Amino acid sequence: MSSFNPFGPSSDSGNHPGARPGPPSGSPFGPPSSVPGPSANQPNPTPGRAFDVAGPPSGLLFAAGASALVGLGAAIAGVIERNWISVIGWAFAGPVAIIVLGLFVAADTKRQAEPVYARPGWLSVVYGIVAALIVIGIVVASVGVALWIGHI
Repeated sequence: MSSFNPFGPSSDSGNHPGARPGPPSGSPFGPPSSVPGPSANQPNPTPGRAFDVAGPPSGLLFAAGASALVGLGAAIAGVIERNWISVIGWAFAGPVAIIVLGLFVAADTKRQAEPVYARPGWLSVVYGIVAALIVIGIVVASVGVALWIGHI
C-alpha cells in the first residue's frame, strides 16, 4: 500500500521510490526534544518566586497637585493685588501642572503593562482632586490676568 504522507515517511512506508525524507516517526514536526521545559535562551521559572508588583508613579501625581496649588495660590494673590503675579499662577496651574499630570498618565499606563500591577483605591480620588485644582487654578489665574490688564 503506497499512500502519500505530507509529513514524510512513516514507519510502515519504508524506503521506497518517491518517499520523501522527513523527521523520524512519532513526531510529524521534528525530532523529540531530550530536555523538556523552556528553551535554552529563556530563563527557567522558579516556583514560588515573588513577582515585582508595579504601582502608579504617585510622586508625579503629587508633583502635579503641588504645581496646581502653587499656581492657585499665586492666582489668588494676583486677583487680590491685581498685578502680574496672576501670569505666574496661570503658568504653574496651567501648562506646568498639565504637563506633569500627562507624564503621570504616561508612566502609569506603562506600568499597567507590567505582569502584576496594583492600583490603590485612593488614586482615582486624588487624580480627580488634582484635575479640579488645575481647572480652578487656571480659571482664577485667568480672572486675575483680566483684572490686571483691565487695571493697566
